[in-house]
Amino acid sequence: MSFGSYTAAISYWPTSSLVSSVEWKSGASPRITHMRRYDRLQRLVEVVNAPPPGQVAATFLYGYNLANQRTAVTNTGGCGGNINMITWGS
Repeated sequence: MSFGSYTAAISYWPTSSLVSSVEWKSGASPRITHMRRYDRLQRLVEVVNAPPPGQVAATFLYGYNLANQRTAVTNTGGCGGNINMITWGS
């Protein structure tokens, strides 16, 4: 897949249509890799945005209630290593 001068290589989890990672490049230079992890119910539980070496990765963790509704997201990296948590009604 391409977008302007950027190209993306998309990988999927085995035997699934769920995306495991997307690696963006500009020419031959890697720009950022998005990695995704899911639980056994195929709910997104973690996204890691990994920039090139020397930069800080941003990680997002997702929480769910018993009705499988996403109820929280926590940013555990990126902006100076701050931890931000957002919760909303269940």
